[in-house]
Amino acid sequence: MKILMIGHSADGTGAPLSMLQLARALTSMGHELNIGLRRPGRLLTEYQSVAPVHVLRDDHTDMKARDLVDTAFRYDPLLALKCSRNPDRPFCLPIDDLNSVRDWVRDVRAWGPDWIYVNTSHCGDLLEHLRQLQCPLITHVREMRATLEALDRKRFKTFRDDTDHFLAASEAVRDDLIEVAHIRPEMISVEAPAMSFDEERLQRASERIQSVESELGLQPGDLLVIGVGTPCERKGTDLFIEACQAARKHLPDDRRLVCLWIGGGEKQADMDRYQVMISEGQHATDIRFVGQVDDPFPYYALANAHLLCSREDPNPRVVMEAAALGTYTLSFDENGGAPDFIRTFEAGALVSFLDTVEMGERLAELLKGDTGPDHALAERVKSERDVTKSADRIVTVAQRLIDLQSARDQESAL
Repeated sequence: MKILMIGHSADGTGAPLSMLQLARALTSMGHELNIGLRRPGRLLTEYQSVAPVHVLRDDHTDMKARDLVDTAFRYDPLLALKCSRNPDRPFCLPIDDLNSVRDWVRDVRAWGPDWIYVNTSHCGDLLEHLRQLQCPLITHVREMRATLEALDRKRFKTFRDDTDHFLAASEAVRDDLIEVAHIRPEMISVEAPAMSFDEERLQRASERIQSVESELGLQPGDLLVIGVGTPCERKGTDLFIEACQAARKHLPDDRRLVCLWIGGGEKQADMDRYQVMISEGQHATDIRFVGQVDDPFPYYALANAHLLCSREDPNPRVVMEAAALGTYTLSFDENGGAPDFIRTFEAGALVSFLDTVEMGERLAELLKGDTGPDHALAERVKSERDVTKSADRIVTVAQRLIDLQSARDQESAL
């Protein structure tokens, strides 16, 4: 098959990583790909090693007066005004970029994709240019209610109306699609995040444990707890701090607890607030922010536990990645897709939603009884969440849509 894959960016977060590994799996299965990205990112070179890539626009593209006039005529004056204030918002395309997109779509049409895979609900401003391709379009939705409701109306409408089938990252996402976007249940399949279980990479992670211990200054007997993601309210960075401080009072004084947050893209105002929380905490705890790291897997392998403190998270890859190295996750219940994963794979424990006191208590219990990585957990996850199996299921959905479209075309021709 010829597959056009569309993503919002090539940064190092969960959705772009998932799409990159899916693209590799599809090419290994013999499919031919073409890739379109709304924005570049640090994974761009890796994407380009898989298939031809067209980037819709560079970061922070300026819009000149002629671009704003063109936007006003194509859409409306209000959007042009918004674009003048924030040229990076969706649908704000300078004329040169717009012409580049149109040329690319013409080339893609000549190439002749059999179907289109879209990696997120956020690409509506690109989808409007793909309508002329007239082939089935599948959108993999990795966003929940609050994010869907925050989409501007034009992008939301395009994402909803131009999609032939929706892949929900979890049952929670499926429920939100039905309730918020009013998608018919038969148009939705649940397809959780998957990954490529590169045994060499997993082995390297274990081999790098000592170097990470040295980097962090850990001593024998120290306890390491990690949180992963962009430091922000949605990811619950403040709740991570509270839970670590709550756990500290339940641990022996001779066991140092180090809580490490991995991930970049933070806002300075948020970081200032987190530092105040750390300094004013009742129980002195070693809480650190290390930003983006090239490879988080050695940290997963070294950690005694992973905390998922998100207020909402469709189905975070980090839980699966930690489990692939045998590391348990503590998560709030009813916050998205992680609870289903933890229950299914026995990958950790769940606590009451937003209850950091309870999370701290459960974390301390887990740390006191820690016996090292659970290799059986790792094997369970590898057998069920392999990206090749996910790719095969997605292709099956696409083939069904292609067959339905072909049948409709034949009926119309009669």
